[in-house]
Amino acid sequence: MKRLWFVLLPTGLAVFFIVVWGCNIHIGPPAQTAEQARPAATHAPASKPQSGKDQQGAASRQARPIDKTRLQRVTISGPTAVGARVLENLERKSQKTAVIDLETQRALQAKQAKKARLPAGTSRETASGAPVPSVWFRAKQTDDSRCVLYLHGGAYTSGSVETHKRLIALIARSARARVLAVDYRLAPEHPHPAALEDAKAAYAWMAGQGCPPKRTAIVGDSAGGGLTLATLLALSKEKKPLPAAAAVMSPWTDLAGGGATLSSHEKRDPILKWDDFLQPMARHYAGSGDATSPTISPVYGDFTGLPPLLIQVGDKEILLSDATRLAERASANGVLVRLEVWQGMWHVWQAFAPKVPESVRAIDGIGAFIIAHVP
Repeated sequence: MKRLWFVLLPTGLAVFFIVVWGCNIHIGPPAQTAEQARPAATHAPASKPQSGKDQQGAASRQARPIDKTRLQRVTISGPTAVGARVLENLERKSQKTAVIDLETQRALQAKQAKKARLPAGTSRETASGAPVPSVWFRAKQTDDSRCVLYLHGGAYTSGSVETHKRLIALIARSARARVLAVDYRLAPEHPHPAALEDAKAAYAWMAGQGCPPKRTAIVGDSAGGGLTLATLLALSKEKKPLPAAAAVMSPWTDLAGGGATLSSHEKRDPILKWDDFLQPMARHYAGSGDATSPTISPVYGDFTGLPPLLIQVGDKEILLSDATRLAERASANGVLVRLEVWQGMWHVWQAFAPKVPESVRAIDGIGAFIIAHVP
C-alpha cells in the first residue's frame, strides 16, 4: 500500500504539513507520473553542470566572500519545556500513516481552516479590487501607513490565506501593520511563474492603496518565503521599486535539492521529507522550467541591491541549509541580513503561537524587524 502521513497542527491554526511516502501525488486520474510529465532538467540537483553563461554567473557570485559586517547570525537557545513537549508530540505523530492525495489534503485543510478563529484584537476584510484574491488583516493599533504583503506556505501546491489566517493576524498585530495576504495560484494546475506573477501584481496594486514600496515589507513562510525572495529578485531585475524590508520563516529556497541538511537532518525533522514530499512538489511547481532558475530557487540568485532581510529557521529542519546558504549569498551580495537559528525548533514553528513561547518570541521579532525598517 502506498503510504503518506500528515501532521495536524494542534493549535487551531488550520495548517497541515503533508509528507508523502512512496506515492505520486496527483489531482484527478494519474495519467502520468511526475517523472513522465516533467523533463528531467526541471528537477536537476544543484550540482548538475550548468551552461557557460550560468557557470560564469555562478562562479562570479560564489567567488564573493561572506561579508560578516552584513551578516548577523544569531543562535536562539532552546527549546523551552513547552517547546520540547510539542516537538516530542510532533515526532510521535510523524510515525502515524494515512492514505491521502493532494486533493484530499486541500479538502482537509479547508475543513480545518473553518475551525480557526482570529486572535483577539485583530480583524480581516476582503481586499476589494485587488488583482488577485486577497484579504486585508489589521489589529486595533494598526498604523495603516505601515504595510506588509504576506505570501503563505504550502509547497506551492496547497495552503491559502484561510489556512494561515491566525499566523497572518498575529504578524499584523506584532508589526502594527495592515497586511495584505494573497491567495496566489497553486501548482500543479498553475506552475511557475503563476504564483510569482500574482505576488508581483498584488505588490504593485498595494502602491495605489496607500502602501508605497518604502512603507511596505514582504513576509512569507516556507514556500511563501521562497516566493518572497523570488518576488524581490524579479522586481530588482525589472528595475521596479523595492520594498523597505523582507522577512522569511523556514524559507524553501532551493527546489533543485542542493542543500546538505536535506539528508543530514532527515531523521531530525518531524515535518518535512525531501524524496517523498518536497521533491515531487518541486516538480509540480517548476513545470517545464529549470529548477535552478533564481525565480524558482532564489538561493541561486544575485541579491545585490535588495533590502534588509530577516531569516528565521529551526535547527531541526531539513531546510536549515536552504536558510543558511541564502544568508551567506545575500550578505555576500551586500544585503544586510539577520539570520536567526532557533535551537530545537521545527518547520514554521511560528504557527504554534501562542501555545509555544518560541513561536510568540519569533513573531515578536518579525514585528520588531518590520517596525525598525518601516518606522
